[in-house]
Amino acid sequence: QSAVFLTITNICGPGDNIVAQPYLYGGTFTMFAITLRDMGIEVRFAKSDKVEDLESLVDSRTKAIYLENLGNPQDSLDFIHIAGTNGKGSVCAMTASVLKKAGYKVGLYTSPFIEEFNERMQINGENIPDIDLAEIATIVKEAIHSLGIEISVFAQITAMAFLYFAREKCDIVILETGMGGRLDATNVIKNPKAVVITKIGL
Repeated sequence: QSAVFLTITNICGPGDNIVAQPYLYGGTFTMFAITLRDMGIEVRFAKSDKVEDLESLVDSRTKAIYLENLGNPQDSLDFIHIAGTNGKGSVCAMTASVLKKAGYKVGLYTSPFIEEFNERMQINGENIPDIDLAEIATIVKEAIHSLGIEISVFAQITAMAFLYFAREKCDIVILETGMGGRLDATNVIKNPKAVVITKIGL
């Protein structure tokens, strides 16, 4: 039941930024700390004279106040949420194809891309146009900047996808997780229509 202090070094990024900017660094440390906490061990991140409580860190990453500043576009969408170690992309592509064939307007959010970044956000098989991508990226950047916070690149791109699909009034969005787990940026959605978990590697 002893307290464990994880000293953040630059193994995951610039050490001086870990505690000050938890959105950008230390995801691996955070997940490890959660595992220890769930085992009944008190865990806090510590660096120099700064101490960050784990619950505060987790809470700050899951509140997604940046999405509130965008009007919570994800709340207007229906999702099929797909997670897993292997096969997520294929399952997402096949699911999107089936629903498109059935007559739905289907948004598809996946990562990474193969040839160009725009592939990460598609509607009925068409990549997001450059002009829309630039406009939405600017809107999201300004919304985050106005709050004076930092979030991960994946969370920013996810917010962009939510905003794009909401603006285009998609009937359903096929949403692929990032790293997955409790702190994944895609977990801000509420009540997905279905959840798919592909093969998990341990």
